[in-house]
Amino acid sequence: MKATYLYQKYNYQTGRVDIIRVPVQIVSETDKTYQVKLLAPNVNGHKWGDIIRVQRKSIDIPQSERQPKYDYSNAWWHN
Repeated sequence: MKATYLYQKYNYQTGRVDIIRVPVQIVSETDKTYQVKLLAPNVNGHKWGDIIRVQRKSIDIPQSERQPKYDYSNAWWHN
């Protein structure tokens, strides 16, 4: 499943914190974290293709990729 990893990096030239968006592929998940494969080079010292563990709140999954929370396809009102 494709997603976007968001992390913050301090920019010394401007004195501000920049939000960096990196494309990733979700490999596995737990209750609090995702294990993702990086699809961009030089992400906090990691290279392209590395698999890292990140917090769930740092991942943005597009609406088209999300799994529905409840499956109503076999519900009684569909018969």
